[in-house]
Amino acid sequence: MSSPRLDFASQVLPNGKLWVLGGEYSGPGIPRNDGYFGEIFDPVSNSWSPAAPYPNVAGCGVTQFGGVVTSGSPVMTNIISTAGWQPGWAVTPLSGTAIPAGTVIASVDSPAQIQLSTNAKGTGGVSFTLNPQITGNTVSGSKTITGIASTTGIQTRFQISGPGIPAGSTVTGIPSATTLTISQNATATASGVTFAMAAVFTPPSCAGDLLSILLPGPKIMAGSIVSNNTYLYDPVTDSWSPGATKAYNDGSDEEGWARLSEGTILNYDLSASNSKGAGYAERYDPATNRWTAISPADGTAKGNLPLLGLGGELGPLLRLSDDRIFVIGGNGHTALYTPSTNTWAAGPDMIGTLGGQPFRFAADDAPAAVLPNGHVILVGDGGNGVASSGTIAAGSPVITAIPSTAQLVVGWAVSGSGIPPGVTIKSVDSGITDHTLR
Repeated sequence: MSSPRLDFASQVLPNGKLWVLGGEYSGPGIPRNDGYFGEIFDPVSNSWSPAAPYPNVAGCGVTQFGGVVTSGSPVMTNIISTAGWQPGWAVTPLSGTAIPAGTVIASVDSPAQIQLSTNAKGTGGVSFTLNPQITGNTVSGSKTITGIASTTGIQTRFQISGPGIPAGSTVTGIPSATTLTISQNATATASGVTFAMAAVFTPPSCAGDLLSILLPGPKIMAGSIVSNNTYLYDPVTDSWSPGATKAYNDGSDEEGWARLSEGTILNYDLSASNSKGAGYAERYDPATNRWTAISPADGTAKGNLPLLGLGGELGPLLRLSDDRIFVIGGNGHTALYTPSTNTWAAGPDMIGTLGGQPFRFAADDAPAAVLPNGHVILVGDGGNGVASSGTIAAGSPVITAIPSTAQLVVGWAVSGSGIPPGVTIKSVDSGITDHTLR
């Protein structure tokens, strides 16, 4: 492809070509930027060509960026856009050592290239954040920061932190070249204070980890990660047009669609279900271009539809040989929809064995397929985790007095009272009195 992409929409067209769109992570270095560009692969010519990008939508924001560096050189190339970038802004790598600590932008050479203040220590794609710093004055109870040397390049939605700035504050306005307004009142009065910022740019569109499905025509229907709109892509004219609005006020990020035998499309509404605390779903009819609610929670369907999301992740939807739809939950629960009676039912949980004990596996953002014999093969993981207890001591990485370490796995995240963010299991020291881990 012209650019790397991870977690994106794709469809095989009736003519055998492959269409791809977006990418939750896309571009050199694979930053999280919800890319919106499309491409088509022709297996006959063994070549990729551009496809029309996803339509312009409001509400997109990018905090991570990518480019290509060469060891020993300060030049970074292949940047999607440098619009608004300014010399002096800190370039903070998200991983690796190719960008040395303390690097800033030395110059912006073109829409796709910058010069760094230091030579790169590696070669290849890199991902990073942009972190401007400003110095200004605050007044307790006021949302205005004054006395800034220059607000050039700063945009609304930039994140800001520092003395007297409440957590989660963002830039909401730029009244002048030396003044900013922020989203929350300052809690202190001070002059000449240094504030750290994180750049948040607003691209014209965002597709990300978007779902799509092939419709008659042929056309491809794609959802939206920022609204309940859908859009139709025509591969013949390489163009987009508006589709039908979903029945619920629910985006399509991380969801999946399944086609019933008569051609309608079923969707489990992940965001709506999470926010409402009950399972919600709907059905799209290409013939009428209409979404219809099919949820027991609001009386538009019968039966019971459980919650299936693990946070913002869901498993796949599959049509079984008897035409029921099997929804595999990101949390290890499943559901079955019978279209002939418009009825939902809870399916079997994904119970397996971990460490010699029963364990409910998850299928968050995982694949599955129906086999020729009608059975389903799928991938599960330990996303649900294990609840346990233990004893910690300040300054020590050891947790003792754990009832059992049988199910714990090296690399799993650990959270709880007194545990710093980002901690993982380094070792499991089973077989010791008062089971321990590090």
